[in-house]
This record gives sequence, C-alpha cells and structure tokens, in this order.
Amino acid sequence: MVSDRWFGLSALMLVITLTCNAEEPRFPLRLYGLDYPRIAIQAGLRGTVILRCALRGDGTVRSATYVSGPIALADAASANALKWKFRQPNGKDDGELMMIYRFELRETVDGLDSKSEFVFESPNVITVYADRLRVMPVASDK
Repeated sequence: MVSDRWFGLSALMLVITLTCNAEEPRFPLRLYGLDYPRIAIQAGLRGTVILRCALRGDGTVRSATYVSGPIALADAASANALKWKFRQPNGKDDGELMMIYRFELRETVDGLDSKSEFVFESPNVITVYADRLRVMPVASDK
C-alpha cells in the first residue's frame, strides 16, 4: 500500500517537474526542402535519421550532429538542417533541438524519373518521399 502511494506521488512529481521545465517549442522561421538522395533511391535505402542540432542566438543551426539512423542518409539530412532557422523562445541566446528525418520510398511503375516530396510536421519532423521504379518481370512467350 505504501509503495502504491509512493509510486503515485513520484509520478505526480515527475509530471509537475516536466511541466515546469518544459520549453516553448522552437518553430522554424526558415526551412528548406530536401530531395531524396538519388543513390539512396537506387539502392532502395530508407529509414529515419535523428540529428541533435545546436542553435546560435539568432536561431540559425550551428551544428547538426548525427545521433542515429542510416549513415548513408545522414549527410543529406545534416546539410539540410544547417540551412534552417528557428524562433528562439524567451530571448534565449542559444539552444538545442532534435530533428527527425524520415526517408520513405514508394514503389511505382510509372516512368523512369523519381520524384521527391518534402513534408514538414511541426516542430521538428521532416519526411522525404521518393518514387522508386519497380522492375516488372518480363512475360515469356512459352
């Protein structure tokens, strides 16, 4: 019984602590689209890249450090992140945020050109879609 009360009190304290320490979200003021790397499309590479981004006082991204995901997609994600600018809440001089890049392939049989689509979900999730030509088996004349 005591352990149940202690657990409930601990959970309540955790919620209060998280609420009090919660920062305003850092919404982008400037963002840039990203094309799916062509070599990754050809290789059928997909996945999620997570970057830890350090911000300057003006909200521009000072550095984008690889955290996890397919390393072959990390360079494209990092180069993209370095172009962004975020609103700095509460007049802070600098800050840090995580950016999540999801690279997803869609199989298609239409044409030879792959098209990229860039979708931003506030405040920090980017999804890059690309069409990948699916090879259709050739029918034999037997």
